[in-house]
Amino acid sequence: MHIAYKYLKLEDGILLIFEAPLLFDKQDVPLGYTNFEGNKYLKLGEQHWIEIAPHIIKWLVESKKLYIASSDIFSKQIDFNGTITLTDISIGKLVAYMEMEDAVLLS
Repeated sequence: MHIAYKYLKLEDGILLIFEAPLLFDKQDVPLGYTNFEGNKYLKLGEQHWIEIAPHIIKWLVESKKLYIASSDIFSKQIDFNGTITLTDISIGKLVAYMEMEDAVLLS
């Protein structure tokens, strides 16, 4: 698994930087949701995860674009891998997932 180690809010999206590149073989990158060690994540494909925090959800709702890049943690160079545009449906699923998980934690 590769968790984004840098999140940068841009004017029209979020730049996510991973140590390993996300390969855009297909037109659509499957999205999923998971919990791991008490944290919530949005999965991009099988191996790339974004930790979900309230400010990240706000950024996603505002922009709906994820710019994916890769770079070694100690490198000054960033390689652009591609862009994912989230639909209203995928944003709605994310918000519902977060609300459902919070309800489970409170019960």
